[in-house]
Amino acid sequence: MSFWCVGADRIQDLVASYGSRSIIGRQDMWKSAFFLIASSASSFAFAADDGAKAVFFTARVSVAADGHATVSDLVGPKGALAQVVVSRLAKIRFVPARRNGMPVAAEAPLHGRIVLTPVGTDDFDVSVRDVTTRPVWEKAQPPNYPPDRIRVGQPGAVEMRVRIDAQGRVSDAVMLSSTDASFEHAVRRVATQWRFAPQLVETTVVVPVVFRDQSKAAAAFKPQFLCLPDETRPNVEGDTGCTDRLEVFGARVRREVTI
Repeated sequence: MSFWCVGADRIQDLVASYGSRSIIGRQDMWKSAFFLIASSASSFAFAADDGAKAVFFTARVSVAADGHATVSDLVGPKGALAQVVVSRLAKIRFVPARRNGMPVAAEAPLHGRIVLTPVGTDDFDVSVRDVTTRPVWEKAQPPNYPPDRIRVGQPGAVEMRVRIDAQGRVSDAVMLSSTDASFEHAVRRVATQWRFAPQLVETTVVVPVVFRDQSKAAAAFKPQFLCLPDETRPNVEGDTGCTDRLEVFGARVRREVTI
């Protein structure tokens, strides 16, 4: 699966203090940069090297207890393209929501992207990709890389399940796993600032967060996340329960300073 980075542009300098002695020495600085590693639909269109273009869409899907799905309220494509998209979406298989272990009818927002690849001079091949009923990001406020962890070159990972209300705000957060308390606290401090696309009803999604620097340990660090989907909403068959992964990168820099 190919990834692309969006949502970067937030860098913080964390400077360690060594007291007030008048010396010429080295001052350690820690820089952290944030990336949203996106494998599904985001809020922008793009053009690929092969001339392909993407149009992102939203819709509503109603999934019956037997898995039969009806798509409505399509926003994004127009005219003939919209008809093609609806016909492609009709071929996608959905897993119905469950209540008390039994399948039930339910609705959910639907997100995805339409990729238009040029074929010849006037035609396009149309494909519908990354279709999901998972909540998608609108604002991914990044956590800070804990200074004590970046100082020793320690990578980390956090898996958190958040409850999202109808306005897309985080109303509750439950920690599923964390490699270190410092990373857990860093994520908890920003979780309530996250924003997702509005929902039809309250739902949950799992947010995986990875912290890494330029050390060999970080290069070998490959955390695994369970990403169990929320069964109270209908899901695309085979879809993950995780949002696009958040990654926070840290770098330790030394420079000569006069104190």
